[in-house]
Amino acid sequence: MVTSLVKRLLGLCGRTRLRGYTVFGQKHIPMLRLLDELRRRGVRVEDLDALEIFGRDGLDHTTTYGGDVRSLEVWEIDEDRRAELEKNLPGASIKIVDSYEEIARSSKRFDLVVVDNAMGLYGGHCDHFDLFPEAIFRVARDECVLALIVIPRIDAATLRHFPELSDPEYLARRAAFYGVEDAADIPRGRIVETYRGFVERSGRRLDWSFLMKRSGAGVDYLVLKISK
Repeated sequence: MVTSLVKRLLGLCGRTRLRGYTVFGQKHIPMLRLLDELRRRGVRVEDLDALEIFGRDGLDHTTTYGGDVRSLEVWEIDEDRRAELEKNLPGASIKIVDSYEEIARSSKRFDLVVVDNAMGLYGGHCDHFDLFPEAIFRVARDECVLALIVIPRIDAATLRHFPELSDPEYLARRAAFYGVEDAADIPRGRIVETYRGFVERSGRRLDWSFLMKRSGAGVDYLVLKISK
C-alpha cells in the first residue's frame, strides 16, 4: 500500500511540474515568478484592477494571481465554463462574451491585462494577433501592465504540445505579424520591438519589458509596462 501511494504521489508530482504547479496549493510557478518580478520593479500588485481576456476554467494561472490583485474581471466565450469560473475565482466578475467583440465595446479600463490565448488558428483568429494594433489598448489605463504569451521558437518540443503550429497558414500569419521571414525562429529582441511599435503607435511609451519562461513547450510570458 505504501509503495502504491508513493508511486501515485510521484506521478502527481510529475504531472504538476509539467503544468507548472506546486503539488500543494496548486500555484502556477511561472505566474508566481512573474508576480515577484513585477513587485521587484515597483508594481503594487495588490492595487491592480486586472482583466483576464481568455478565462477558460481559471485553473491555469488565473487562480494564482486572482487573489493578489484588487479586482479581477474574466472574459470567457463558453457559457458552460461559468460555474467552474465562479467556483475557482470567487469574487471575480465573470463575463461570458466573445473577447474580440467585448474589447471593442467595453468602457472599462484595467491596470493589468492578461492574454492567455489558445495557440494557433482558432475561430478565424490567430494567437492574440487580432488584439493589435489597437484593440487591446482600449482596455488599458494610462499606466498598465500587459502580460501576453509568445513562442519565440517553434521546435520539436513545441510541436509535440502544439502540432497545429506547423500549419502553413499559421506560419504565414505569424511571419506577417512579426515582420520576419523565418516564422519558426523569431529573435526575442524582434518580438519585443514588434510590440514596442504597437505601443508607440497607440500614443503610449514602453517603460520596460521582460520575457519569462511559461512552459517547457517553448511558451514565454512577455510582460510590457506601458504608460501615456
